[in-house]
Amino acid sequence: PNGTFQLKAGGMQVSLFLQACDGDNGTVEIVKHFLDAKADVNCQINTGATPLSKACSVDNMLNPDLVQLLLTAGATLGGDCLASAQGNCDTRESVKEDRGWTTEQVKEAQDRADKVIAALKKAGF
Repeated sequence: PNGTFQLKAGGMQVSLFLQACDGDNGTVEIVKHFLDAKADVNCQINTGATPLSKACSVDNMLNPDLVQLLLTAGATLGGDCLASAQGNCDTRESVKEDRGWTTEQVKEAQDRADKVIAALKKAGF
């Protein structure tokens, strides 16, 4: 994207931006494109989801770089993102077998969650 575009509540652009911020499937590179095009980092849909809440709500491993990018861009709306990140950290050992993870993967998931938790706390969440 280039230039500026307006994300309209409930519009396709908001859906695409939130999907790009998805903690399990989103990527920093794609989110950067939206932010460069002046996407509202605090947009919120009627379910209450925001880019930051999407980034912190994951089934597998949190993406600290994605969360930090949103925080750096000024994300202030995140719902229960800190509780989500803490819950993710606390449950990684218990989902190890279901996910087929090794001990190293569990440690990586917990380390990623710890980074996200630290970034959220530093940002005042």
